[in-house]
Amino acid sequence: MATKIEKYHLEDRCLELSTAPGMTGVRIAQVLTEGLKGKDTITQSTVCRWLKSVREERADETREVYREFIKGRLPNDLDQIEEVQTFFLNIHRNLTFGPDKKELIDADFSRAERGEAGKTVVKIIIEKLKLGGVQPPPDKPYDMDNDESLRSQGLFFVQARSGIQGVIGRLEVSGISGPTPGEGETSD
Repeated sequence: MATKIEKYHLEDRCLELSTAPGMTGVRIAQVLTEGLKGKDTITQSTVCRWLKSVREERADETREVYREFIKGRLPNDLDQIEEVQTFFLNIHRNLTFGPDKKELIDADFSRAERGEAGKTVVKIIIEKLKLGGVQPPPDKPYDMDNDESLRSQGLFFVQARSGIQGVIGRLEVSGISGPTPGEGETSD
């Protein structure tokens, strides 16, 4: 059933008024009614219901356009996430690309840099697992800045190991935060 806004072809005017500063549903109804010059009246509730339906329809359309956009971008975005993860994993392993940019060589990252890179790898992996539907148990929250909190997620890490070729296991064994300075060493 068409509303009075549609009956009198006031859709564009109603939308225009709805974006004007200080315009309320009551004021929009008054302006639209004045424009009808006594032929009919339009109520505030008609205006609000019509605007709500338009917003919902446009939101649905926008979501669909965005879903299609994401579908096209997703493979590239996932590849980029993998590149970033590999970059930080190489730092954690104290490796970098040589001058020819073709092979990895030993690097000179500080223990602190390697530790932070390891934490970043774990964060990336956890986010990928979340996106894939693997969640840590709700009764055991984890805190990326607290190694003990991560170790308590044993089941979570066991589930993850098979899917990511043991990377999490190796990071956990190494202390996740990377090597810590021994006695007399500094963390640079």
